[in-house]
Amino acid sequence: MSKRGLWRSGTVIVQQEYWRDKLVGIRPVTVVEDRAVLLALYSPAGAPFRFARWEGGRRQDFSIAERMRVYLSPAQQDLEERARRAHVLTLNPPGAWHSFKLFWDREWRLQTWYVNIEAPFQRVDGGIIHRDLFLDIVVTPDLRWAWKDEDEVEALCAAGGLTREECHQVWQEGQRMVARIEGPGWPFTADWPSWRPDSSWPVPEIPLDWRPYNTPAGPES
Repeated sequence: MSKRGLWRSGTVIVQQEYWRDKLVGIRPVTVVEDRAVLLALYSPAGAPFRFARWEGGRRQDFSIAERMRVYLSPAQQDLEERARRAHVLTLNPPGAWHSFKLFWDREWRLQTWYVNIEAPFQRVDGGIIHRDLFLDIVVTPDLRWAWKDEDEVEALCAAGGLTREECHQVWQEGQRMVARIEGPGWPFTADWPSWRPDSSWPVPEIPLDWRPYNTPAGPES
């Protein structure tokens, strides 16, 4: 980190993804820029990561009721090794209840924007904590949008998996982001689709000594 406590461009950090206190993902990412108003992170196509494994198929193959049992269970899912299929740039405004993602194919053709509704990210030693709130918005390159996983949010709210305040926050933030898309407003008015990484950056990998932030040997928040 720099003297201001911000990461320098090109630094590899680890993004930990949680559903409440259950670790569901570990992604090594490269810092594009880190400022008071934005933390931008990049993961190239082919980059390794680990994500929760669903016994017997993909998450999308299970019914809502079956997914709720997994989401609401305190049991830790196994994390399996995977590789990025696309180039992904994530724009994280500090303190915001959302992030923005851009997905390109391997030839750098923009496939989609993605708005992720989430709790504000938390900085820890060597990375950030990401807590997903499930509601997403998929946005085409020409800014047509559609909700994603709204059925999961409704089921979680009904089952008490999200508090009443969180349920209100999720939908309020989702509507704010729809207005941002339709405006359009930042980042859809910026030239992020033309962004490209520094050719000298290596493919980020999970450090061998990495530990989850909430284990005795892990970094303190």
